[in-house]
Amino acid sequence: MTNLAPTTNRGARSSSSPAAQPPQRVLAWTFRRGQQFLTCELLCTSDRQYAVIVTPHGGGPVIVEELSNGVHAFHRHAALALQLRQQGWTVFAYAPTPSPRTPAPQAYPLAA
Repeated sequence: MTNLAPTTNRGARSSSSPAAQPPQRVLAWTFRRGQQFLTCELLCTSDRQYAVIVTPHGGGPVIVEELSNGVHAFHRHAALALQLRQQGWTVFAYAPTPSPRTPAPQAYPLAA
């Protein structure tokens, strides 16, 4: 489906540590290439743990990278988004952080 370079951040961690609280979505971008869709999201999994997750819609391997630094996690999400755009993917929708003042996620087909 797509080739994403592995992380080189020093803050990367293995997935062996359990989360103390339910993960909170920080942001999620849905990408489209032709009839294929995938979501690249950033979750806060605990007080100081983050996960960048790439999930192809319709099946395929899910990529999960855990990071121990929020700044590294945002940088990694941005790097993956850049790689996806370079491979012909376009941003199809944004899912903002849930908030009482924020409506449900909406599709923005012209977003780039």
